[in-house]
Amino acid sequence: QARLVFQLFARLAYDGNLHGGSRLPDELLITIRKQLSSPNPWYKCIGLLGGCCMLSRIGARTTAANSSHANAGVVGSQSGLNDARLDDSSSIFSMILKYCSVADGSSAFLLHELSHLVAARLPNGSPE
Repeated sequence: QARLVFQLFARLAYDGNLHGGSRLPDELLITIRKQLSSPNPWYKCIGLLGGCCMLSRIGARTTAANSSHANAGVVGSQSGLNDARLDDSSSIFSMILKYCSVADGSSAFLLHELSHLVAARLPNGSPE
């Protein structure tokens, strides 16, 4: 259920923020950072879940934009992340890794969530 909530907020933060006027991505990052910095492993895992949902949404938005450019026949469209999204995703990922360095089981949960993200991106929806 927490994954669904974070997916919803990440979708609102990044898909609804087309013109950069919303503070929702910043507020979501503050919430996730607070959860990640908690000494309680339960809250830390919730922060990991939120960070992974944000990474997933940044990548999904970029993939959708690139496929729409490719389908529209735009020549020379940039593939991959643009500089701002690359900076956002790398800062989120480095923040997640920073708080996962403690031996409290959070790194195993992070690997589980990352494998879930990869499996969700496969065409048939299951790991190969």
